[in-house]
Amino acid sequence: MPSKTGQTQQQRRQQTRQAVLDSARQCFAARGYQDTSLDDIAAACQLTTRPVYHYFGSKQGLFEAVATELENRLADAIAAIDRQRPDYLQAIWQLFITTCKQTEFRRIVLLEAPLILGRQRWQDNNVVDLASGILSQRLQQLPPAEAGMIVRMALVALAEAALMIAEADDSDSAIEAANRIAERLLALF
Repeated sequence: MPSKTGQTQQQRRQQTRQAVLDSARQCFAARGYQDTSLDDIAAACQLTTRPVYHYFGSKQGLFEAVATELENRLADAIAAIDRQRPDYLQAIWQLFITTCKQTEFRRIVLLEAPLILGRQRWQDNNVVDLASGILSQRLQQLPPAEAGMIVRMALVALAEAALMIAEADDSDSAIEAANRIAERLLALF
């Protein structure tokens, strides 16, 4: 039954959950995982820590939800690129580089998520699954084992380039270098 404001309890819960996610994303991006407390996040969205624990269970669970949300945004943006574009792979790479320059994505997904959630996460997310599928489609003429190895090596190289960009003191120079190398790598596909 809708409340006086016209919202159902489910809608209010979803709004509260999203407010916690938004506050956590901002806090983790600004201060990092170690220097952000659940009290900081709750205060930023004008709640107590109770909803944080209710929806996410722990600080690490909340951090994982924030990282997943950022990864899903990138996956959605990649999926929205027209596959018929002649520069399709380059367009994906440029989107990825642009995303890597965003403070929230860089700090949360590239720098801290592998440390907090484990490096295995690089292999188990929507962005990697999507990229694997895109690259694999372009290597259908090769034996599956060989194509799989090439795709995996390419993804590792691109992920390492993203990390180097995220960690670089001069990200513009790192991006220029990564673009030159990625252009050669993507030409293989």
